[in-house]
Amino acid sequence: MFAPKSVLRLFFFIVPLMVISSIANAISFGIYESRAAAMGGVGVAAGNYENAIFYNPALLSFHNEKEDDSRDGRFFFPIVTGQYYEEALETADDVADLGIEDEVEAAVAAFNADPQGGAAGVSAVVADLESALVQVGNRDYVADAFAGLYVSEPAKREGGSFYIGTRIIGGGRAEVTDEDFAILNDYQALMGIIGGGGTPGPEFDYLIDADGNLIDPTDGITSRYDIGAVAITEVGLALSKEFPVYGVDVAFGITPKARRIDVYREARRATDTDIDFDENAKAYYSANVDLGVAVELWDHYRIGLAVKDLVPESYSSEENSPDVVLEPRSRLGLAYANDWISFGVDVDLVENTSVAGETATQEWGAGLEWNPFGTVDIRLGYKQDMLGERSDVMSGGFAWSLSFFAMEAAYMTSDEMEGGAIQLGIAF
Repeated sequence: MFAPKSVLRLFFFIVPLMVISSIANAISFGIYESRAAAMGGVGVAAGNYENAIFYNPALLSFHNEKEDDSRDGRFFFPIVTGQYYEEALETADDVADLGIEDEVEAAVAAFNADPQGGAAGVSAVVADLESALVQVGNRDYVADAFAGLYVSEPAKREGGSFYIGTRIIGGGRAEVTDEDFAILNDYQALMGIIGGGGTPGPEFDYLIDADGNLIDPTDGITSRYDIGAVAITEVGLALSKEFPVYGVDVAFGITPKARRIDVYREARRATDTDIDFDENAKAYYSANVDLGVAVELWDHYRIGLAVKDLVPESYSSEENSPDVVLEPRSRLGLAYANDWISFGVDVDLVENTSVAGETATQEWGAGLEWNPFGTVDIRLGYKQDMLGERSDVMSGGFAWSLSFFAMEAAYMTSDEMEGGAIQLGIAF
C-alpha cells in the first residue's frame, strides 16, 4: 500500500502535465478499436496492453508476466470503426436528390417566357428551395472512421506495440441567413402579384435584371456551407516502461508516428453543387508523437493522462481555402480494474473543434467491462458532451476468444449518430 505522502507527491507531479496538455483545442480524441467503442470511448486509464497504443501507451507496462511466459501478445487485423451523424447526412442526401437547382432554373425560364403563366411554377420551386434550406441549414455534418492493424507485445512492467492505420474525418456546417429567407419571401410576394395580374412596386426591382428578366433565386443566396475532410494515415511504434517517482511506480509511454495527411477544405454558397474532392485535395507528410503516463494505486486503482499529437499542425488544401488545424488533444482517465471487471471514466481536458467549423464538443465517457466466463467479455458504455451541443451516446459490445483466436465487436447509438466497430485477431 502506498503512503499518503507518496500519493501527494505524485499528485503534484501529474498536475503540471495536465496544465501543459490543456493549452489548445483540436479534433476529437478518437475511437480506434472495438473495446473503447463499446465502453464509451474510455481507454486512458481503463485501457489494457492490447489497445494502449491508441489511448495511452503507458498502459503497455501494466503487465505482470515475462514476455516468454505468457500468451498475451495480440495481432489484430482488420480493425474497423466508424460513426456518422445519420439523420443529418441522410437529410442532405435526400435534398440533393431533389435537384432543386435545376427545377428553379427551368421555372425561371418558363416565367421569363410567360410571366403570368409561369408565376405559379416559380412560387412552387421557391417554396421547395426555402424548405431545403430549413432542412440542411444550421446543423453539423460529421463522419469519423478508422481502419488498420496493430500488434502488441507486453512484457513485465514494460511493453511495445505497433500499428498502421488510416483515420478519416469528414465534417461540415451549413449556415443559413435570415436575409436569404427575406429574399425568398419577396420572390413569393412578387409571384403572387404577377400571377394575380397586378403590377409590382419598386421594392421588387432588385429581383429583375437590366433586360427585364427575373433573376434566378439561387443567384442571390448568400448562405454558405463550410466542408472539410482529413485522412490521417499513420505508422506508429509505442514503447512503455515503469519507473519509480517519489516512491510510486509510474509508467511512461511514447508513440512516435510517421504519417501522410490528405486534406480537403472549402467554403461555398449553399446552392453550389460542383464539389470535387480530387481536384481540391492536397497531401502532406509529417511526424508527430503521443505521450502517456499512468499509475496503479493500491493494486486496482488507476490514474492516466494522455496527449495525442503533441506537435501542432496546420494544412491547407488550396491557396484560398481555410486551414485544417490539428492540435494537441489531451484526456484524463480514472479506473478500477481487477481480473474480472474494469470500470473507467475519461474526460477531455480541452474543447474539441473538428475540421470544418462544426460545433465544439468536450466529452466525458464511462465504460464497464465484465468477464464472467473467462472467454467472453461483455462491455457497456456511455458518453456525454459537457457543452451540451450533441446528444448522449450509448454503446455496448463483446469480446470472444478461443485458444489463439479472438473476435471483438461494438455498437454505438444516439439520437443523432450511429456507429460500430469490429476486429479479428490472434493471441501469441
